[in-house]
Amino acid sequence: MKEQIRNIWLLLFIIIQPILDIISYFQEIAYGVSYTWIIRILALLIFLLIIFIKSKNKKKLVLYLLPFLIYFVLHFINLYRINQLSIVDEIKYYIMTFQSVIITIYLIEYLKNSSEDLKIIKLSMFLNFIIIAYSIFLSYITHSYVYTYGTFGITGWFNSANTASMVLCAIVPWSIYYCLEKENKTLFSCVLVVSFIIMYFNATRACYFSFILSIFILLYCSLFKKNSNNRKFNIIILSIFLLLPIILYNNSFTSDREIISKNVVISDNINISNVINTSESECLKKILKAGNDISNVCESDAEKKKEIIKVLKSSYIYRDIIDTYGEDKVYQYFNQTFNISMLSNNRYMKKINAKIVFDNSDFITKMFGIGYGRHEIKTHDLENDLTAIWLYYGYVGFSLYILIYVYLLLLAVKYFINNKNAIFDIKFIFIIFLIALLLFGGEYSGALLRKPNANIYVAILLVISYFNCIIPKKTINKSKLTFLNLHLGYGGIETATINSANALSKEYDVEIISFYNLGKNQSSLLDKKVHIKYLCKYNPNKDKFLSSLRKFNIYKTIKEGIVAIIILFQKKYKLINEIRNSDSFAIISTRYDFSVLLSKYGRKDCIKIAQEHHHHNNNNKYIKILSKKYKNINYLCALTKTLKKDYQKFLKDNKFTKVVLLPNILPVRDINYFSTKSSDIICVSRLHSGKNIDQLLYIFSNIKNKKNKLYIIGSGEEEANLKLLTKQLSLSDRVIFTGFIDKNEQINYYRNSALFAMTSVTEGLPMTLLESMQCGIPCIAFETDSGVKDIIKNGYNGYVVKNRSTTLYIDRIDELLDNKSKLAEFSQNCILTAKQFGPDKILKIWKKILK
Repeated sequence: MKEQIRNIWLLLFIIIQPILDIISYFQEIAYGVSYTWIIRILALLIFLLIIFIKSKNKKKLVLYLLPFLIYFVLHFINLYRINQLSIVDEIKYYIMTFQSVIITIYLIEYLKNSSEDLKIIKLSMFLNFIIIAYSIFLSYITHSYVYTYGTFGITGWFNSANTASMVLCAIVPWSIYYCLEKENKTLFSCVLVVSFIIMYFNATRACYFSFILSIFILLYCSLFKKNSNNRKFNIIILSIFLLLPIILYNNSFTSDREIISKNVVISDNINISNVINTSESECLKKILKAGNDISNVCESDAEKKKEIIKVLKSSYIYRDIIDTYGEDKVYQYFNQTFNISMLSNNRYMKKINAKIVFDNSDFITKMFGIGYGRHEIKTHDLENDLTAIWLYYGYVGFSLYILIYVYLLLLAVKYFINNKNAIFDIKFIFIIFLIALLLFGGEYSGALLRKPNANIYVAILLVISYFNCIIPKKTINKSKLTFLNLHLGYGGIETATINSANALSKEYDVEIISFYNLGKNQSSLLDKKVHIKYLCKYNPNKDKFLSSLRKFNIYKTIKEGIVAIIILFQKKYKLINEIRNSDSFAIISTRYDFSVLLSKYGRKDCIKIAQEHHHHNNNNKYIKILSKKYKNINYLCALTKTLKKDYQKFLKDNKFTKVVLLPNILPVRDINYFSTKSSDIICVSRLHSGKNIDQLLYIFSNIKNKKNKLYIIGSGEEEANLKLLTKQLSLSDRVIFTGFIDKNEQINYYRNSALFAMTSVTEGLPMTLLESMQCGIPCIAFETDSGVKDIIKNGYNGYVVKNRSTTLYIDRIDELLDNKSKLAEFSQNCILTAKQFGPDKILKIWKKILK
C-alpha cells in the first residue's frame, strides 16, 4: 500500500487525461478555445522527469531521447530552410505526435526495475473507463452531450467525435478484458452492459465493429481458457453480447449514419450526372462505369484528362486544390484510379493534397518531412495517422516513429514461435489484436496516433504487451535464492559462500551464479541440491596479458587483450541479465561491484542482499560506492560488530538499506584432532602481499624450537618470492609449501599441528581462523581493524598481537609451544568459540532476513 501511494504520480498522469478532455469541452463552450494542451505538455514533461529521477540507468534514458531531439532539430532547420517554419505549431504538434513513442520507451525501461507499477497502469486504464462512462451518462441525463453526427449519436463531453470514438475503441475492450481476468462475475457483467450501451449509441462504425470484434476474440480465448473458475458463465455472457449488436444493427445509429452517407453520395452523383448529361460525353460515362480500371476507355489521354477534370471541378471538395496546384498535378493522382465515391471523399482529397506537397519537395524535405504548420497542410490536415506521420515527418521521422512497433512486432513473432500455446494465450492474442485494431483505426479515422489524449492509451497497451505478452513476467520462486560469486576457488569468500549455500539448501532451493569456472575450485564441497551456473568460458588472464606485454609478444598481447575486453564486457552484461531475469525471491551478492549491479538492476520484489567480506581500510572510493550506489540494497551484511558500526555510519543518508550483523557460517564437523604431541605450525592463506607471509617466515626463523615445521597451504603470485626467501633464511627443510589442497586434505595437516599463525594486514572475518579453531588449534594473529578480535579472545583461545610487534609474536609462539597444558586449555576453548559460528545460530539471522 505504501508503495502504491508513493507511486500515485503514475496513476494521476493517466487518469488526468479524460479529466482534461472534459475541461477542454467546457472551455470550448465558454471561451471558444481550449488551453488544456499546455497542461498535457507540462504533465508529460513532469512524467518523464520523474521517471528519469527514479531510473537506475539515466544514461540509457538520455540515449533513448537523443535521436528524437536530434531529428526534431534537423526537421526544424529544414522547415526554416524552405521558409515553411511555424514555430509554435511545429513544437506543439511534434510533442503531441511523438509523445506516445517516448512514453512507451520510458515506461518500459522504468518498469523493468519496478514491475509492480504495471498493476497501477492497468488499474488506471480501467479507472479512465469509469470516468469516461460516467461522463457520457451524466451528459445524457443533463442533455449537454455532443452529437456524434448531426443530430444523432452520443459522444458526451468531448470536442472531437472521431477522437472520442478511438479513445473508446482503446478503453472499452481493455476494460472488458481487465474484468474478465479478475474472475468477478458481477463486475464483468456490469462492465459488459455499460460498454455495450456506450458503443451502441456512439454511432461510429469504429466503436460498433471494434466492440463486436473484441467480444469475438474474448469468446475465442475463453473457450480455451480451461483454468478459469467462471469459464461457462463467461462463454454464455460473451455469446449474448456478441449476438446482441449483430441482431440490433439495423436499429442502431451506426446503420442510420451509413444510410445518410449513401444519400449524400447519391446527392453528389445527381450533381455529377447533370455535368455528364450537359457534356453528353460517352468517354466520361465509360470512365465512371469502369471504376478502378480506366485504361483504354477514352480514345486519347487528352480526352480522358479533359473529362476527369470536368467532373472533379463539379465537386466542391476538389475545386480548391485544383485552383491551388493546377489541373495537371491533381489529375496525375486520378489517371489510373477514378470512381464516383472519390468525389465525395474528403479524406481522400486531403491525402492527395499532402502528397502533392510531399512529391514536389526536394530530397532533404522528403527525408525530414513537409511539416504540419504550413497553411496548405494545416487547413487540410490529413485524417490518416500513419500516412500523416510519413508525409509530415519524412522518411527519417517515420522510421524513428515506427521503430518501437517493429521491435515489439519482432518480439511478438519470437514469442509466438517459441510458445506452442501462444494461439490460445488470452493475454497475447487479445492485446496484440487490440493494438492492431487501434493502428488500423488510426489510419482509417486519423484521430488516434496524433492526438495526445488518445495516443497515450496506445503507449500503455504497447507497454502492457511488452511485459505481459511478449516478455511475460517471471513467476517468483518463493523458495529459491541465488548467490552471485566471481568464482568458487580456494578463497575465504568462496568458502563462506559454500558453507552458507549448503546450510540454506536444507530449507531453500539454492543457486550459485559463478562468473568464472576455475579448474581448481571447491565446487565438490557443495551439497548436491545446490545448483551451479557458470557464465564465462574464459579464465582470468591478467597475468598472461602482463607477461606477454613484458616479453613484447605482440600477437599474444593482442589476443589476451581482446580476451580481457570480452571478460570485462561479459562480467557486467551477463550478470545484469542474470539479475534482471532471475526468478529467485532473494539474491545475495558477495562482491561490492556485483552489489552495485544488484542495486541498480535487481527487481523491486526481490530481496537484495550485499555481503561485504573485506575490511574497508578507510578507502574513500570504496566507502563512496557503499554510500552512493547501494540505494536499493535491502540488507547490507557486516561480518563483525566493528564493521556493522562503520557501515551504519557510511550509509547514514540511506534510509532504505538496513545494516545487519551476519557472521560467516562454520559447518558442523565431528572433529577434534588437536594433539599436544605436535609442535608444528600451520598457515592457510593465499600467497598475496597483503597476507604478509614473508613476515611469518622471519618470525618462524627466530622461534626457539628449531625442529618443528611450518606448513603453508595455498598459492598465489608471491609463491616464487616466498620460496626464494625460505631458501635465503635456510628454512627449506622446515617450511613446506603444499599449494592448493582441498578441505579434506587440510584436515590431515590440522591434525598434526599445534598452532595456527596469521600475519595479514587486514581481514574481514577470516574463515581459516574459524576452521582451525573448529579443529581445536589455537591461533596467533596480528591485530587488525576488524575480524580477528571477533574470533580470537586474547589469553583464552589464542593471542592477538598489537602494533604488529614481531618480538611479541615470537614470544607468544614460544610460550604456547613450551606450555602444553596451556595449549590444551586453549584448544578446548577454541572448540567452544567455533560453536558460536555454527549453522544453528547463524541460520536464525538468515531466516530473519529472508522472511
